[in-house]
Amino acid sequence: MTSKIIINDTKAIAENLNLKQKYKGITKKELILILTEHADHIDTMEQWGEYARINTLPSLYLIIKHFSSFNNMKRELAIGNINRWDITKEELILILTEHADHIDTVEQWREYASIHALPSVDFIIKHFSSFNNMKKELEIGTINRSITKKELILILTEHAEYLNTTEQWSKFASIHALPSLPLIIKHFSSFNNMKKELAIGNINYINRGITKEELIIILKEHTNYLNTMGQWSKYAKKHALPSLYLIIKHFSSFNNMKKEMAIDK
Repeated sequence: MTSKIIINDTKAIAENLNLKQKYKGITKKELILILTEHADHIDTMEQWGEYARINTLPSLYLIIKHFSSFNNMKRELAIGNINRWDITKEELILILTEHADHIDTVEQWREYASIHALPSVDFIIKHFSSFNNMKKELEIGTINRSITKKELILILTEHAEYLNTTEQWSKFASIHALPSLPLIIKHFSSFNNMKKELAIGNINYINRGITKEELIIILKEHTNYLNTMGQWSKYAKKHALPSLYLIIKHFSSFNNMKKEMAIDK
């Protein structure tokens, strides 16, 4: 009986030594990345202690070392806040762009997010790898943030052939210093909404090579629905008519089209 206890104790000591070596020098950021991957198993100290031991994950000691307490770690990582853990990166981008004026330093955002129950720094890191990456992707502090939706549409229509997927656009935009994916999401709510609104991939009109003269003939039959871009987008989609993309392609802007066709006069 005594020898069995000694063997078990020796095994436990060996496991603890292996864990200490494995996570020796781990930074708080590295610890956060590990914890966010296993958030479903972070409830009580006892639960994590057992789960961490079985899966050779960071111990309670390391968590307390970096966060001061287990509960502090849960607060910082927003553990238990279902709304935060379930949101997608696109939804997170929408939230952050609404509060971009308060995104400067990690400390500033941590305090502001805590007061207004917004996504934590660590939740941002989970989706962007780092706080600075988030600022770069959202173009915090850059001139592109002030671009209007109309200006954005003009730019996007010029490069519609590169708007098939988010990956394709992100790569192309990065090389050519064009509006980023987060900026598109800010104005259109999602990448797919932008494609729908601009009728990207609409084979009937984009690939048919419709001329300006043909476009004018079609538009003249529907002038009652050309008051605003929003009105036309909705109407055109419902009736399979030329999109905003085609109008802007041929007239440079929606307002130019209205002037040329003397709409509202």
